[in-house]
Amino acid sequence: MNPASSLTTSGYSFGALALSVLLSLSTSTAARADTVIVDEPFTSSDLTDNIGDPLDAAWTSLSNTALSVGAFNSTGNISNALRIDTTAGFSGTRGQFTNGASLAIGESITVSFDFRIINTAGNDSAGLRFGLSSSSNTYAFTFGTGTTTGGGMAQFGANSVGGTNNIYTASGTPFAINDTASHTFSFKITRTSSISLSFLGSVDGNTISASTTAANSPSVPTTVSNFNFTSIVLGQGGTSNDFNIDNVNVTLEAIPEPSTYAALAGLSALGLVAFQRRRGAR
Repeated sequence: MNPASSLTTSGYSFGALALSVLLSLSTSTAARADTVIVDEPFTSSDLTDNIGDPLDAAWTSLSNTALSVGAFNSTGNISNALRIDTTAGFSGTRGQFTNGASLAIGESITVSFDFRIINTAGNDSAGLRFGLSSSSNTYAFTFGTGTTTGGGMAQFGANSVGGTNNIYTASGTPFAINDTASHTFSFKITRTSSISLSFLGSVDGNTISASTTAANSPSVPTTVSNFNFTSIVLGQGGTSNDFNIDNVNVTLEAIPEPSTYAALAGLSALGLVAFQRRRGAR
């Protein structure tokens, strides 16, 4: 009998067993695949509830902000978008998820969307502030508007875009948005330990990164205890920067189940046994 065949019952080869395990792993991994939490193209004018679509967010005003659905592009009404008309500094909007997203160690949550400043941008080193909020804090990527460059990571109160900014020492090149063109934004938060987060923000390829372990404000602790995110928070700084957003997506990037690693370890062990038996039969 072929020594490798003796490793399994009913004459199955090790290759067949490996294929079976890998198929099992693919099924297990699929159960832990990335999960879309929000998928919001603003095809309807409904802002305050999620009736009929659990992937919509519930949008509400932050500090004297008017919200409406209208044209995203200034030159053609080809796409609906959420328009945020701010009337005071440090105002904006909150988009609450239907379900919260709790991060395990190694998992990430990413928000992305298109945006366009509607009018001439005011000068502010943290003129736009886009991020995600738990019931404890908002973590936001801030960047410059008008002719004032900026860029950093800030922590505000829950569902807020006002207060002390540039709390975390960030790496990246400061920049500013000073036009009414369409731009692409993304912000990723990763849980790196039982008490810490890391951040990566990007606008049109301009990236800024930071972590909670690099707090540069003595009033802000470097430890994190709440990893359950419940809403998108978008706003502007001390000037009035009205803007549109469209194609909002929030995704939870999961890590494999521990059983996946265990199965891989078992498969490796079977391979080692098969290799040793083949060598012994020569």
